[in-house]
Amino acid sequence: MRIMKLVIVESPGKVDKISHYLGKDYKVACTKGHIRDLVTRGKGGFGIDIKNDYRPIYTVKDEKSQEVVNSLKEEVKQAEEVIIATDPDREGEAIAWHVCDTLNLDPKTTKRVEFHEITQDGIKEGMANPRTIDMDLVASQEARRVVDRVLGFSISGWLNNLIKSESAGRVQSPTLKLITDHDKEIDEFISETYYNVNISISLDNQECKLVYDTYKGKKDKIKKEEEAKKVLDSIGESISIDDIKFSKRSAKAKIPYDTAAMQEDASTKLGISTIAVQNLAEQLFLEGYITYIRTDYTRLAPSFIYSTSKYIEETYGKEYVGYAHSSKKSETTQDAHEAIRPTDIKATPESLKDTLSGDKYRLYQLIYNHTLKSLMKPKEEDVETIYFKLDNATYHLEFSKTTFKGDSIIDGKDNNLSELPSLKVGDTFKVLSKELEEKQTEPPEHYSEGKVVNLMKKEGIGRPSTYGNTIKVLKERGYVEKRNDGFMVSTEKGKKTSTVLNKYFPNVVDTKYTASMETELDQIGNKEKTYKEVVKESIDLVNFYKEEAKNKAYKEPDTPTGELCPICGSPLVYKKNKKGQEFIGCSNFPACSYIKQDKPEDIYTGETCPKCGSPLVKKKNKKGDEFIGCSNFPACDYIKKEAPVIDTSKLKKCPKCETGYLVKKRGPYGAFLACNNPECDYKENFKKKRYYSKK
Repeated sequence: MRIMKLVIVESPGKVDKISHYLGKDYKVACTKGHIRDLVTRGKGGFGIDIKNDYRPIYTVKDEKSQEVVNSLKEEVKQAEEVIIATDPDREGEAIAWHVCDTLNLDPKTTKRVEFHEITQDGIKEGMANPRTIDMDLVASQEARRVVDRVLGFSISGWLNNLIKSESAGRVQSPTLKLITDHDKEIDEFISETYYNVNISISLDNQECKLVYDTYKGKKDKIKKEEEAKKVLDSIGESISIDDIKFSKRSAKAKIPYDTAAMQEDASTKLGISTIAVQNLAEQLFLEGYITYIRTDYTRLAPSFIYSTSKYIEETYGKEYVGYAHSSKKSETTQDAHEAIRPTDIKATPESLKDTLSGDKYRLYQLIYNHTLKSLMKPKEEDVETIYFKLDNATYHLEFSKTTFKGDSIIDGKDNNLSELPSLKVGDTFKVLSKELEEKQTEPPEHYSEGKVVNLMKKEGIGRPSTYGNTIKVLKERGYVEKRNDGFMVSTEKGKKTSTVLNKYFPNVVDTKYTASMETELDQIGNKEKTYKEVVKESIDLVNFYKEEAKNKAYKEPDTPTGELCPICGSPLVYKKNKKGQEFIGCSNFPACSYIKQDKPEDIYTGETCPKCGSPLVKKKNKKGDEFIGCSNFPACDYIKKEAPVIDTSKLKKCPKCETGYLVKKRGPYGAFLACNNPECDYKENFKKKRYYSKK
């Protein structure tokens, strides 16, 4: 009898926890991600029926997915009710529909629930609010998948034929352009010389360095040495206070984390890659410690705000309780989920030290502390600023005193003074040192992974679920690399790829196009546009640029190595073979087919060449077989002949000398057997009979 209620999720990591919270009347099964994808047949391998309104054509992904489908079909037969609880986003909605379509469930009646946190309350709330599958959201995801397939397949193949670069993409390529454009700005940066006039004074028996403010009333660097020397010469043995100002300062309120802010902060402060942050956050979500991790909004649930405010009051005092702040919604913000936060504010990092470890603990601590601070009043300070005036330059000193610790109490660090110094205008201080320092303006820093994620969000490129994976793909393709200092830099391959794409497909790789596409995908979900409209526009755009590229594209020149071909004297260049493997060859190909081989270090044998007297070395031929030859090659082509080692265990002994063995040889009249002892001339006919010993 069918009494089981079957709940289908997409992640194996959710199964045990959700099963525990739902109890024995439910069984939880999982799809292990997407079970279907577009086929790769048809025009361009796009997997769509162009003549039938661009209808996508799906197939079960692989044998493992088919096993999952077969297993789910058996589970469905035993269930009195099926409930689908895939991730609460566009991708999860599509997986839910694919499950229904594959398992012959009616999407108009099958229950669809959302779990925004894997906790008892989160599961209870989700189960209490079932709905049906949002087919507009499914159409939005289908459009995204189809557009990405068409654009990726069309341009990637073209790009590979032209310059042997592996791939292009709607999100990947604009992100690469952001990085390469910035790196170009750094490469083209021209440093300028400027001068600092550094002054140190004695205040309360402590050395204080004055901060430069203005020169001739302007906040400019001093660019002429003679002007800097004038400022230096105007400094006497003492200096007096020209003005004093008092002010109050409040730290900027914290905003709860969305995906981009969490990845940027974690990548910068914890020193781990964005894809690692994404994976760790996924684990924390599945284990019930934090809310859903793919979000582009920063609101908090009223119930969480209430419980956290109460916790702050009980732990730190009523005066520390602040109010919730959130960032301004952009045009591409979906506002589908809360900010990333702890599921329970009482689950402090300290209480989980024995449960969480390593980077997972550090990430949880970062999210927890940041969320707590976002609901606390910020730090407040009294500030005293002291101004000094020379002939043409002004300097200042600043002192601050904490009047209210606010959210800084979480970190427990405070470098402020306990009291502000009691000073007045006209007070004079001894100048301890003065110096003229020549400096050079510095180019902007390269982007970190976190900064790239922040820019992707700002420019509207992709969605929270794509940030980390996009950077991962760029690194795997060899378009960018992460340096030891943590900064990302574009490679020559990445720069060339971006330049070519920008040249022939300017609209497609433009950040505005990608952002507008995200808006159009949202419009499908909101019934403002149709799937067919968006897909057709995208295909038409790609086809237009492909046709344009056909008319003006030429093979991009290979990058020279700076060496010359030893055969014909033409420049050597970096090339790629059909497999995409890089090698160095002659630019004069096919007239000259020289390919530079990585020459291993010679291993000397200690012998000398009997032909020219040069040392003999161990070498390898094209097949990888080792031999001994002259180190003076190609001037000397001597190769040492070594007698081959013969396995005599199965050979017949010579009947004449009884020391040698009969081996097969070939003469002008065919094969024969002969003794391998050079002092024996025994021979006999070879009659294709066994001449081996029966040992």
